[in-house]
Amino acid sequence: MTLADWQARWGHHVPAQALAELTAILSPVMPSPAPTARHSEAAGAAQIRLAAGRAGVPIWRNNQGGCTDQTGRLIRFGLGNESPALNARWKSSDLIGILPVVVQPLHVGQTLGVFLAVETKKPGWRLTPGDKRGQAQAAFLQSVRGFGGVGGFCCTADDFLGLTQKTIAGN
Repeated sequence: MTLADWQARWGHHVPAQALAELTAILSPVMPSPAPTARHSEAAGAAQIRLAAGRAGVPIWRNNQGGCTDQTGRLIRFGLGNESPALNARWKSSDLIGILPVVVQPLHVGQTLGVFLAVETKKPGWRLTPGDKRGQAQAAFLQSVRGFGGVGGFCCTADDFLGLTQKTIAGN
């Protein structure tokens, strides 16, 4: 439902400028990522992030790794990066977001956030049985989907739109 639909439904006269200002307030703007080389995974991720922003889908980079702090203690970072053994089998996605979905009929008009995980890959990439990293990433995506979230591998903005539009449209 758009604000114009809401206005028509409730019969309130709200000036167009007021609707535009309210829309801007309710739709946070995500910053654009820095430009990168055209055919790299980073370029695909940048295009996906731009497409997500245009679609009103907040999405964030999920860096994973580890470093040693000043006391010599290993600090692991990134969603689900709890141990090397777990990370070898189950590796969280490059991009994590919230897919806004209006559900029917019990929650008519309420927008709910659906967990979104996007694993970005360079154009032409395909998952193979011998790709241990890719298989661990696929295991994470399967967990996300198994709990009702949306997750998939994407090489392009079109892949991202295909992944998310089906959920947004309610199909």
